[in-house]
Amino acid sequence: MPRWLLIANQNTYWIIGLALALMLSAGLFLPRRDLGADRWKVWAATLGVAAIGFGLLELASPWLLKVDGAVTNALHVPALARMGLPAPILIILSLLLLDLLSYATHLMSHQIPWLWRLHKVHHSDTGFDATTALLHHPLESLVITAIQLFVLSVLGLPLIEIVLYGLLVNLHNPFVHSNIRLPEQVDRVLRWFIVTPDMHRVHHSARMDEGNSNFGMLFPWWDWLCRSYRADMAEGQKTGQLGLPGDARAEQPGFVQVLLMPAKAGSRRVQR
Repeated sequence: MPRWLLIANQNTYWIIGLALALMLSAGLFLPRRDLGADRWKVWAATLGVAAIGFGLLELASPWLLKVDGAVTNALHVPALARMGLPAPILIILSLLLLDLLSYATHLMSHQIPWLWRLHKVHHSDTGFDATTALLHHPLESLVITAIQLFVLSVLGLPLIEIVLYGLLVNLHNPFVHSNIRLPEQVDRVLRWFIVTPDMHRVHHSARMDEGNSNFGMLFPWWDWLCRSYRADMAEGQKTGQLGLPGDARAEQPGFVQVLLMPAKAGSRRVQR
């Protein structure tokens, strides 16, 4: 593994923190929406929930890797890393497969009722800024990581490509959730290559038809191919309501409310 990638992997939390700080700062100078003066209350709850999630993953990851390794050995699936593909092709193919896996698990989180109960925590933020990238219920983080690690172990993707994709996502996630107003032409060009904040903000719309679109994590192409792409919200980026469908909350949920939110029923599955 290249030294720079190894260093980046060892400093994941610092990279996430730096990306958050940069995107939050940019949102102050080029805001897309007015988030209000008490936004710090949402940050406090989000960071508390994220800390629990990161801690849970740190504790569970070694055990998940052991189980995945045992299953992979039992299945005898040929590893993609040992197929002798040229390095550039292997890198591109691995990144595409990793992002397709992210798209698929994200789609599952909206289609499967019990997964939606966990994932709706992420959609409970009616403000939408870089910290929204961290707003995931700890159990959702654990379940989705377990699913993805299992698929990755079966596919046998190279570790270097997995770490590289993780770095790209850690840098991109605060950006795609940021409250940044990009020039329309810049946004239009970027959408050919990566998911942009305006594109992903549509996914956080309180309207079901809009919220059940734009599931892409890093690349926008899966939404195009699967016909889940939507260009914009009907009410526009500035005024379109964000959050959970039919939610008339006066305030954002606090730390304890967020942790208990999956206990409350609610569905926002994709309609076919």
